Amino acid sequence: MAGCFPSRFVGRRPSGIPEEDVRSSLVPYLLKHRAYLRKILREKEEENRKVAESVLAGRDRIAELQRLIQARKRAWQVKIKTQIQIPSFHSVGLKETLLCGAGLRRV
Repeated sequence: MAGCFPSRFVGRRPSGIPEEDVRSSLVPYLLKHRAYLRKILREKEEENRKVAESVLAGRDRIAELQRLIQARKRAWQVKIKTQIQIPSFHSVGLKETLLCGAGLRRV
């Protein structure tokens, strides 16, 4: 087949068989590109792993804050409940208590 073409075309096809020539020129490029893609894939997988860890840590923090909020809410409700049951100056009337305690009359 090499004899059918002028000598200037033989340099483009070293073997003279088009399939082998294309394969021999593309395979190194494709192997290099595959290695590059695998490297990028490893980097993205590592990045995704770090983001996933961050998300899980954030979820744990949210759950912890929700528990803290509930605990403070319950403590606040208990405090309010006990304050309602204990009479205070406000229920008797602070002004009257202070005035009567000082021996003064309200005018």
